[in-house]
This record gives sequence, C-alpha cells and structure tokens, in this order.
Amino acid sequence: MILKQNADTVFGKKYEFAGINSYDDLRRKLPVHTYEDLRSYIERQEETGEPHLTTKPTAMYALTSGTVGKPKYIPIHETMIRNFKTCHELSSYALYSGIPSTYSGKVLGITGPAVEGYSSGGVPFGSLSGLLYKETPKFFKSKYIIPAEVFEIENYDLKYFLICAFALSHKNITLIATPNPSTILKLSEIINLSLDNLIQIIEKGSLSGVD
Repeated sequence: MILKQNADTVFGKKYEFAGINSYDDLRRKLPVHTYEDLRSYIERQEETGEPHLTTKPTAMYALTSGTVGKPKYIPIHETMIRNFKTCHELSSYALYSGIPSTYSGKVLGITGPAVEGYSSGGVPFGSLSGLLYKETPKFFKSKYIIPAEVFEIENYDLKYFLICAFALSHKNITLIATPNPSTILKLSEIINLSLDNLIQIIEKGSLSGVD
C-alpha cells in the first residue's frame, strides 16, 4: 500500500513502485538506501512542495543530533504521528497490565524539545517523543514531574541540572522513561557532582544565589 501511494513521486517513478507486486520485485528494484541517498529528495520536496519522496505533506521533521555527520531531517506526516501515539498508548497499557504499580507514583519522563525550530518552508522540526510528551493524555500528564518547557531550554547544563532538581524533589518516582538510556547515567553524574547545589534550590524553590 505504501508503494502504491507513493508510486507517482520522483523517487517512486525512478524505482518503478507501480511495478512492484511481490517481495522479490521489491528486492530487485529497490536497493538499500542510506539517509544521504535520500537527503536530496527530502530537500527538494521541502523547497518545491512537490512529491519527490512522499505524496503526503510533511507535518514535522524529526531531527537527529548529527553526531556522525550533518543533522538528519526525517519527514513525519500526520498518519505517522497518529500511529506513533497509538503505539505509545498501547505500550503504556501493556506495561500497566503487567506491572500495575508502575503508575502508582510519579513518572520521570525525559525527552527532547517538541519544536527546535522551523524549516525554510515553515515546517517545525524537533523531537517526536517531545511532541508526544506535550500532547499526552491527561492521566499520564498528571504523573509527569518535568514541565515540557524544561526540555526547550537551550542551555544543556542548565536543562539537565533542572531535570535533576525536579527528580530529587519527588519521593515516589515509580517509572523513568527516556529514549536514550545513557541519559540516566548523565543524571547520576550531575547529582553526584552537584548535590549540595541541588539541595539548595529544592529547599529555596529558586535558582537565585546558587553557584
């Protein structure tokens, strides 16, 4: 179905999507691509608005960090966002069904900013998990201890310092959720190095006067 929907794109015509009717056809006609193979199609679609890679318009770009090259802008359309939300809800329900106490306390959810900026065509780019965090159902949102605005702070050190402060200010955290497990190690490192300062701002409820 995806192939048929995108058969009339520039990419689909090049690889003859309309003539792909089996797995063997797909393997024969469509080679494995890296992101860099697709970058020009994504950029041309952004520049012209014409269907170079997909027929559906881009609702947002999921932005990678660019640690191994230029940042990658992954096109996300509305159907993908809805499917992602459904998967998130199903996985949360499965977790609750297996371990009901998971949501008995607060949730330390850590993600990226929903919107980091806008493309030349006005399409937002940022974190898909950040978007879900902001648009999560009320039940889950009431459990989160980190305000979504914290993830939009550009100062990396300040952002993670505040995440640690919010985390330490709650006694009953029953779930930690983050796309990147190394984040938990980073929080542990910050807490060990800055425990006195963290205790100060928790007691005062303010960053004022903290080194």
